[in-house]
Amino acid sequence: MIRVLVNDPDPLASAGLRAVFDDVLDIEVISDLDDPTQVDQIAPRARPHVAVLSVTDSGRSSSAVIARVSAAGVAVLTLTLDEDDGLLLSTLESGASGNRVKSAGPDELVRAVRSLGQGRTALSDRQSRILLDGWLRNRRRVESLEAQRAAGLLTLREREIVRAVTRGRTNRQIAVELHCAPSTVKAHLATVFTRLGVANRVELAILGLRAGLLDD
Repeated sequence: MIRVLVNDPDPLASAGLRAVFDDVLDIEVISDLDDPTQVDQIAPRARPHVAVLSVTDSGRSSSAVIARVSAAGVAVLTLTLDEDDGLLLSTLESGASGNRVKSAGPDELVRAVRSLGQGRTALSDRQSRILLDGWLRNRRRVESLEAQRAAGLLTLREREIVRAVTRGRTNRQIAVELHCAPSTVKAHLATVFTRLGVANRVELAILGLRAGLLDD
């Protein structure tokens, strides 16, 4: 049995949500609330498995309620008026595990609650793609910043050598371009590998790309 707490500031909507789940044998609505401030007070005592919360904006109050309820070990399914990407990311960052628009059909809501009750997420393919894209963009930003900080440890000559490696130059070609001996290039690269913690030229080239050395 999946114990569910329902909250919607509109009493009729809250009653409608209860009606959706009342005829489902494996779901029990233990409380339906129209005051969001009551949710995180009741949830620890009622011990629901899932809280279905209506969210109209990404304000601090909604985020705080989601965070406190999820921190109590309750899976949170948010209901929003439409497919608002910013609101979706805000609720997920606050601790929600799924989202559905209010126009979703009863069967879809039931499937979402069952998914959360079984420890899974409840996101559509589109929402999962948005989440993954956001994660990838953030990861690239972090990697770029880390690479830039690492490149900041290099001397001007070392940066020139890393830039040349990033362009695919051999040690001999780099030596010709920088008017020095190949052995000098090799010595610089040994120092760079140690300082930046890279194992080979491929890793060094990737770091150079992330640091934007080709744009210098």
